[in-house]
Amino acid sequence: MKRTPLTRKAGLRRSGRLSPKSEKQADLDKIYHQVVELVRPTWSHCARCGCPGDPAGFDPHHPYLRGKGRAAWKMFLVMPLCRCCHDRVHAEPGESRDQGFLVKITYR
Repeated sequence: MKRTPLTRKAGLRRSGRLSPKSEKQADLDKIYHQVVELVRPTWSHCARCGCPGDPAGFDPHHPYLRGKGRAAWKMFLVMPLCRCCHDRVHAEPGESRDQGFLVKITYR
């Protein structure tokens, strides 16, 4: 059996630029952002620490991470968090799961 290493004679060529998102995903993102802007004015305080603030200063937080399935897109699951709390929720996932700010999804 011959054991010579494989060598590429020509570089990899791409027929076009890869798009970062599919058209379907881009449409879903557009709808999501429109809905967030409709819901945002109703936010008056952070759901974690309770600090009051300007609705524009709160981040929309998804207990089910957005990339983990369709349940994440349901707007009734989105909660307002101040930037400090939002960073902490994602920095400490174990504690956040215990408090209900993150939900672990298990697939069968």
